[in-house]
Amino acid sequence: MDFWEFIDSLPPFVFDILELIIPLGILTALLFWMFRDIPPEARPWNFFKRRITGNLTEGEIEKKKADENEKVWLKMMASNFAFTNVPRILLGVVFALFVLSFAVIFILISPMVTDDWTPTDATVVATGISDHWCHDNLEGGCHYDGYFPRVIFSWEVDGQTYHSDRYTFDANSVNFSSRAQAEAWLEDYPAYSNTTAYFDPDQPSEAVLITHNHIEAYGASGHWFGQIIFSIMCLPLPIMFLYTVRQFEKALPEHRGKRFKMTFNSANQGWEVDNADEHAELVSMARSAYLKKNYEKYGEEAVEAASQMAHAMDMERMSVGDGPKIFTIINDGVEEQVTIRSLRELFNSFPDDGTIFLEDSKEKGRYVDIKFIGEIDGDDHLQIKEFNGDELVLDETINVEKNYARALEIMVAALEKTTAEDDQWWG
Repeated sequence: MDFWEFIDSLPPFVFDILELIIPLGILTALLFWMFRDIPPEARPWNFFKRRITGNLTEGEIEKKKADENEKVWLKMMASNFAFTNVPRILLGVVFALFVLSFAVIFILISPMVTDDWTPTDATVVATGISDHWCHDNLEGGCHYDGYFPRVIFSWEVDGQTYHSDRYTFDANSVNFSSRAQAEAWLEDYPAYSNTTAYFDPDQPSEAVLITHNHIEAYGASGHWFGQIIFSIMCLPLPIMFLYTVRQFEKALPEHRGKRFKMTFNSANQGWEVDNADEHAELVSMARSAYLKKNYEKYGEEAVEAASQMAHAMDMERMSVGDGPKIFTIINDGVEEQVTIRSLRELFNSFPDDGTIFLEDSKEKGRYVDIKFIGEIDGDDHLQIKEFNGDELVLDETINVEKNYARALEIMVAALEKTTAEDDQWWG
């Protein structure tokens, strides 16, 4: 038995297996060749192997910790919208836009939908092959770089004869890479032969030989690609936002159905939650319950960082009194008065270095200087100085990325010193 007789004797499933193995083998060899100059530990397949087995390098462990910390930080930020309808409304709006885009596209392509046009006898007048296509079609404009069959045909409606060489609205479906393919396609439409055309009952001078329904027209128009991009870019974010918020709401099952409305406050040009104090307390409880529930998942370091962040977020919401208060600040060398409602607004009352006077006596009373000193070891730092008149009470440099709560605590303590014990300033 020679080689070819042996090949012919093999069962069909062997060739099915070879059709799978040979391309995979070529791809594997190509990948090894592409990464031949990269150290083995840095090659993608070894990285995925380490991720699966958990045998990570020191650098990968540090990156994983950083990723976990960032993930928890984002979750803490999203928790501000727990027990509100904001995530659900946002997802609804995006989904409605997604559906609306479908509707708009189907309206745009509706003139090209021809499956409801009326059939009639037609005659092929002449055929040929062209290197371009410049008729009305689903993609618009002219098409080049190919072999386009040409079919001129005629039909008759109510005694009126019409001619056309635009026999389809999908130019791509009749664009071939070789003349032989175009000639083979034309074999179904020999010159002077009879065929069936489909004319527009509202405009009999319009007819085609190849019809399209809505789905075919949608696919041929190319709009599906934009829909995929839209869904990838827009849908996942609100879905993940809602999923994250629901995790905090489920951490307090007895309150998961509670909803606080958000309304626009024209006075400060911002959105506010109704019953803000009650909402803040509920969110704080949800954060604590969520972190406790997921302690093992995120690890001690990430949970500790998240707890500090949650503490800072709780402090930011503290009100500076029963209502708004007016403070004097020096911002970029200019003295001005600002209306403050919360500790966050007080701390962020100026974008850069500045001074906040906590008492009406200004320089003679208690005030705080804040100076942003930039990055130290990769983290942003600021310097806070507390004065009581001419006396320097405190001078501290703070890593705001890792200990933002400390900056707020200093402001809390300074404000507390300006108020009598029976009239505490915080809410």
